[in-house]
Parts: sequence; C-alpha cells; structure tokens
Amino acid sequence: MISKPSRVRRNKFSPLTLKLATSKGALYQADCLDLLKMIKEDSIDCIFADPPFNLGKDYGTARIQDKFHSVIYMNWTREWLDECVRILKPGGSMFIYHMPHRQLPIWNHLNTFEEMQFRNWIAIKMKNGFPVTNRLHPAHYGLLYFVKKGRKAKFHVVRHPSPICRHCGGLIRDYGGYRKKYRVDSEQIPLVRIADIWDDVSPQIHKKKRPKSINELPTIISERAILLSTNKGDIVLDPFAGGASTLSAAEKHNRYWIGCELGITVHAKRRLVEDSEAKQRKRIPKQVRRVFKS
Repeated sequence: MISKPSRVRRNKFSPLTLKLATSKGALYQADCLDLLKMIKEDSIDCIFADPPFNLGKDYGTARIQDKFHSVIYMNWTREWLDECVRILKPGGSMFIYHMPHRQLPIWNHLNTFEEMQFRNWIAIKMKNGFPVTNRLHPAHYGLLYFVKKGRKAKFHVVRHPSPICRHCGGLIRDYGGYRKKYRVDSEQIPLVRIADIWDDVSPQIHKKKRPKSINELPTIISERAILLSTNKGDIVLDPFAGGASTLSAAEKHNRYWIGCELGITVHAKRRLVEDSEAKQRKRIPKQVRRVFKS
C-alpha cells in the first residue's frame, strides 16, 4: 500500500491544535483533511488555497515531505478539493494557486462537479523567469477561480493604479482617449479594474523577507481574491496557511477566517499579531465556531 503524502499525515498528538484565536478567526496546526472534514457542509464563503507544489521543498519539520510520485500527489489534491467543494456555500468562491501544468488536472477535477462553475484563469506574471530546454519560457503562475452554483455569486469591482514608467513617470498603457473618465488616486494616477492577467504584482516575496520553512504569497494576491468575492462578515478559509497572508488580509478587511497549517506556525502567528495587530483571545469567535460540526 502506498502511503499518503506526509503533508496530510495524521498528527499523532491531536487532529486539531488551536495555535491562535482572535476576534475574527482561528489558526490551527493540523492536517488539512482533518480540519476540512470537521467543517459543516455549505458553510464557508471563500476558500483560498496555495498548496505545496511537490517540488521537494524543505519545510523545516519532519511532519512534511514535499516530493512524491505525481499520481500520489494528484490523488491527495483531489481529496482536499472534494472537501473544499463540500464545505463551500452556494454562491461561494474558490481560488486555487498553482503552476500551470498542475492547474489543468485541477480544473478538470473541479469541472466534474455539477455545482461548480469556472469563472477565470488568472495569470500572475513572474518577475524573474527561468529558461527551459525545448519549451517556451515559463512566465506565470495560475490562480483558478471557481464559484459554487445555487445562489448568485458575490462579485465586487477591484481597482488598482495604472502602471507607470519607472523612468519617466508616464502611463504605460493607452486608454484610447478615455483617461479622464477613470477614477484617480491621491497622485492622480488612473485606477483601473483588475483583469485576468496580474502583471503589477510579484508571485513571490523577496528571499530576504521570506522564511524558508513556509509557503507565503504576497498579501495583495489573496487580498484581491477576498475583496472581489466576499462581503464584510463572510468566512474565509485557507487550508495551507503558511505565513498567514490570506488570514492577514481577511483580518484587515473585517472577514472572519479559518487557517490550517501542518508545519511551523510561529511565522503566521507573528504576522497576525504584529502586522495585522490582531488581539489574541482564548476562544474562537462564535461566527467561526458554528461552522464546525459538534
């Protein structure tokens, strides 16, 4: 029998260990499947998942290994995706961040669910790519955006400052004579709607600022997903919390949140307490508590 990846191996001490509670959420050190299976059906408004990529990354703990046969890895991926579909509310949104060649089977699997509807493949441009022999230069990561049918999905327009030339300070894009119709920020730069190509953000935090033992995306990526698909008071779940960028964005914008991380949680706790100024408390908020089974 082939064992599951250690990323989903059972915690021998406790299925769920609460590491931090605030007025808006709860961070658990746990196997993501243990946590997902304890959540009620149709109870989460938004899921943002940035899973381990199966590239052999060292997460600094024996609990996690990150290099398995592709078949094993994708079987595990389908398992946690199934649970995410189950717990997502009708009208809720799901965002999956991964490399393009992994996004294809993920898209195929989610598309087998009658209740799931594909919205967008968001391309997040790499700032520093790398050459690959006999292939096109890989230049983006993918962010899949699905919604669950049954209710009208929430959608809000999210805007960002138009890109400008770092040398002359002029606008890079041509707005066809309609520039005056755009809203502007404090520096009079047009605010444009985000599209399905994000070339104004980096998919990576600079190595000097990024702990080696965690997965961590820049907050702006999950923040945009949260702002375009949720309302204040909604519940956001991240099954691979890493450095808590998703949880921090949810806390900042008055969404409730649930985070799960099998590995080291000290960086996530520090980010939530210091950067987000979240106040620790002993009990998780009732809005979060009620989504769990007994």
